[in-house]
Amino acid sequence: MEYLKTEPVFFPRKAFLNYYLKNIQGDSKNKTLDDVFDDESAWIRFLKEELNEVKSGLSSLVKLYPKTPNLILQSRIQWAKKFYKPFLDWRKDDL
Repeated sequence: MEYLKTEPVFFPRKAFLNYYLKNIQGDSKNKTLDDVFDDESAWIRFLKEELNEVKSGLSSLVKLYPKTPNLILQSRIQWAKKFYKPFLDWRKDDL
């Protein structure tokens, strides 16, 4: 029953994929991967700019929730750092 002690996390995976392609893989310039994952303001700015696209990519069930935009904007890039970065580092080391 350990899983009941953890709050559920909403994280828009498709938004992260677009963010990754734009800001991590494509245009990170002088930023390290850790810098990009630590930049919450850039993540929130990206979500605000892409809010309609992010919302349209969600399941119809999630779209029924009246506060979906707030839910999207409450997501944090730190969650992606914990969940996705180990996979990205593994892939980078493999190349």
